[in-house]
Amino acid sequence: MQVVSSATLPDEATETAPLLRAMPLAGIALAAFAAVVLISAYVFPYYSTNNDEAVYRFQAQMLAQGKLYLPANSLSEHFNSFYIINDGQRVYPKYVPAFAIPLALSQLVFGDMRFALGLLAAVAVIAIFLVAEEMYRRPVAVLAALFLALSPLFLLQSSMYLPYMFSFLLNVLFFLFFLKTLRCQGRLYPALAGVFFGLSFYARPFTALAFALPMAVYAYYLVRQKRLSLHIVAPIVAGAAPFIILTFLYNYAFTGSPLRFPFNVWEPQDTLGFGAKRLGPGMPDWNYTVPVALESTVLQLSQLALWVFGGPLLVLLAAAALVKRQLQTPEALLLSMAGVVVLGNVFQWGNLISRYGLDNLGPFYYVDLLLPLCLFGAQGLFQMARLLHQHVGVVRSVPASALVAGLLAPCMAIGGILLASHVGLNLAHTAKRARVYAPVINARLDDALVFIPSLYGPFIGLPFGYLTNSPTMNDPVLYARNMGTKNIGLVQALNSRSLYYFRYEDVWDEDPKTIDSTSLIPLALLNGRNMIMDVEVVNPGDKPNVVTYVWNHERTETYVLDRASQKGKTYGFRWIVNPAELHLEGRSLEQRGEITPSATTTLNVAVAFSDTLERKTQDIYEERFWFDVRDNQMRIVAPGENWTNVDWPTGRWLEQDVAPVLRISVRAQG
Repeated sequence: MQVVSSATLPDEATETAPLLRAMPLAGIALAAFAAVVLISAYVFPYYSTNNDEAVYRFQAQMLAQGKLYLPANSLSEHFNSFYIINDGQRVYPKYVPAFAIPLALSQLVFGDMRFALGLLAAVAVIAIFLVAEEMYRRPVAVLAALFLALSPLFLLQSSMYLPYMFSFLLNVLFFLFFLKTLRCQGRLYPALAGVFFGLSFYARPFTALAFALPMAVYAYYLVRQKRLSLHIVAPIVAGAAPFIILTFLYNYAFTGSPLRFPFNVWEPQDTLGFGAKRLGPGMPDWNYTVPVALESTVLQLSQLALWVFGGPLLVLLAAAALVKRQLQTPEALLLSMAGVVVLGNVFQWGNLISRYGLDNLGPFYYVDLLLPLCLFGAQGLFQMARLLHQHVGVVRSVPASALVAGLLAPCMAIGGILLASHVGLNLAHTAKRARVYAPVINARLDDALVFIPSLYGPFIGLPFGYLTNSPTMNDPVLYARNMGTKNIGLVQALNSRSLYYFRYEDVWDEDPKTIDSTSLIPLALLNGRNMIMDVEVVNPGDKPNVVTYVWNHERTETYVLDRASQKGKTYGFRWIVNPAELHLEGRSLEQRGEITPSATTTLNVAVAFSDTLERKTQDIYEERFWFDVRDNQMRIVAPGENWTNVDWPTGRWLEQDVAPVLRISVRAQG
C-alpha cells in the first residue's frame, strides 16, 4: 500500500513527479512576476484606492535623483500633498525611505518602477518555498509557493506601490535565516537573520517587532537553557543594529528626536492605541475605542479567509495540518507570531480606517499571516491525501499525483472565483477613476498649471492621488492646491504655463458605482483698473424674490433684482469692480452695504432666490473669483469657482456648474 505524505514525496522519483514538474519553483516565481506587473499596469493604471501609492512613488523619484528631501521655498505650500511634510525648510514624505529604495533602483535600471513590484513578488515566492523546505519537504514547499502566488491578497498588494508585501518579504527572510540559525551553528545565518530583521524594522518598525517577538523570546529561552550560544546570538544583534541605529538617526535628522517618527510630524494623533485618531491636518477625528478595535479586528480576520488561495478551504487545510500531533518548533513559532500580529493590530487604528474605502484591497495589515496559512495549508493538503489513502478504500488505487490534484481542484475553483471577484471590484474602482481623471487625461496638456480642489485638508493627493507632481516640479502638468486668492502669486510666478481648474462636482465617496462629474476649466489672468462683470441670471424655480450680491472679506453688497419673479425669468446687469469700490449697473431696487475689495478672501458674485424678502432660506449660486490688488490695478482669474447651496443656511455648499442659472463674463478695463 502506498502512503501519500510529504515524507514519501522527496523527489521526482515518486508518482507525483509529473505534478511537481508542472509546477517548478522557477515557473511559479516567473508567473508571479508577470502577473504582478500586468495587474499593476492594467488593474491599477491610476493607482488603487489607497492614496499612499503616490507618496511612495514621489519618495522613490527623489531617491533616484539622490535626494532625501526637497528644499522648501515660498511656493512650496501651493504643492503641499497628502502624507508629504512641508516644515518650512524641507519637503519630505512621512515614511522612511525603505520600500522606496527598490522602486528607485527599478526606475534607474529599467525605467519603470513596476519591475521592482514584480521582482519583489517573485523573491517572496522563492522565500516562502525555502522556508517550507526548511520545515517540511520539497513537495510541500512547491505547494506553499503556489498557494502564496495565487492568493488574491498577495497578488493585489504586490501590484501596488505599497510597502506591505515588501515588509512581508523581509520578515519571511528573517524567519528563514532564523530557522537556519537554529539548525546550523555558523555565524552567517544569524547575521543574515539580523540584517533582514533590521531592514524590516527600518521599513515598518511595529510590524517587524510583532513578527519577531516570538523568535526573540524563543532565542532568549534557548540561551537561558544553554542550548544556544551567545556567540550565535551576537551576529543577529550585530546584523540588526546598523539598521535600527539608522532608523533613529533618520528620525533625529528630520524630527529632532530619535524616537519621533516623521509619521507623527505629519499628524500627532496618528498613533498606536485608543482614543481620538486622525489621518492628517484638517481631517475628521475617529474615535478608536476597545470595542471598535475588537470588532474591526474580527472583521479583518474574517475577510482574510476570502483573500487567500482556496478561501476557507485553505484555512481548514491549515488547521488540519496541526491537529492531533505535536507541533514542530517552527510551527509553534509561526502560530505565536500570528497571535502577536493579531493582538498587536488591535492597537493599530488602521484596522478601523481600512474598513472605509479600502476593503477592496484586502486585510493588508495581516499579510504576515499568509506565511503560516500557505505553509500549513500545503502540509495539510498532503496530510489529507495521506488520510484519504489510508482510510478510504476506493482511493487506494488512485495514483498519488491524481489524488493531490483532486484535492487541489476545489481550491483552484474557489481561488479563481475569489481572485476574479477581487480583481473585478478593483477594475470597477479603476473605471471610476478613469471617469474622474478623463478631462485631464484627454486634454493632453503641456506646460500647464492645474488647480485641484482640496476635499479633505490643506493638500492635494487625496482623493485624487493620480493628480500629483514629481519632485522635479517641471512636469508637463503641475498640480497645485486651490488656495483662493493666494493662487494669484503662483499664477504670476509660473506665468508661462496655461491655467486650468479641475472641478469636482460631487461629494466624494469610494463607491465605484457613483457617477462622478468632473471637468477641466480653462482660466485666464486679467489685469486692469476696472473689472467689468456682465451677469446673466435665469430663475430656475418659482421663488419670487431675487437678489444679487458681492461678498468679500466678511462684507456683502446686496441688490434686490425682483420681488415677483417666476420660473424662467431672466435678468441682465453688470458689476463693476475696482481697487476702491464696486457698484451695480442696471436694474436695482435696493442697495445695502459698501465694500472696498480686499484680497484676503475671494470675491464672490452671486444670485439668490427666496420665498420671502427676509431671505431666511435661500437657493444661492455663486462664482468665487481669485484676485489681488497691486499698484492700484486689479488682477483677477476668470471664470470663478462655481458653488451652490440650494438650502441655505442649513444646506451644504457644493462645487457645481452654475451656468444654467448664473453666467458671468469678465473683462478688464483701463
